[in-house]
Amino acid sequence: HVIDQMNVAIVESGSASRSKESRDAFFLANALAPVPPSRRPEYFLKIEAVAPSWLQTADLSREEIIFLSNVPKLDAASTKNLEKYVSEGGALVIFPGAQVQPSAYNDDPVLGPMMPSKLGARKSPDKEGKPIAWQARGYTHPVTSLWNDPKNGSLGTVRTTGYFPLEMQPAKDP
Repeated sequence: HVIDQMNVAIVESGSASRSKESRDAFFLANALAPVPPSRRPEYFLKIEAVAPSWLQTADLSREEIIFLSNVPKLDAASTKNLEKYVSEGGALVIFPGAQVQPSAYNDDPVLGPMMPSKLGARKSPDKEGKPIAWQARGYTHPVTSLWNDPKNGSLGTVRTTGYFPLEMQPAKDP
């Protein structure tokens, strides 16, 4: 069985009045479909950028994956729709941004239990505004251990202007 296309929804909080390049999910959308705009109609990933209100009534079963990109908070109808989608095997990825308040996710009676970890308080650059560097070595997880070998480059060269530390939650059912 060959998949002709996959539907991907990117839920973003960015205002429609902002330029395309300044939208919250601009880089994500372009990374998912790394082809010129003229070739996107025939590209196998069908990406749709939508506002958070779309989640309230959308038929999410059509989506292979849903990304939340810098969505500050979701209403009860949206979280219930997402809960149904995830419980039926749908994939959800959350990219918190500067507008996100961790408590809006952690304390939500639907989203909180669905997340494998809680969002810690957002970490920002120091007083001088110097970007934060990623860990350079000493990786213990198999996914990242290849960067322990300097021949493979270093994630320590990656810089960010903010992040949310993850606070792992104990497994409910080992």
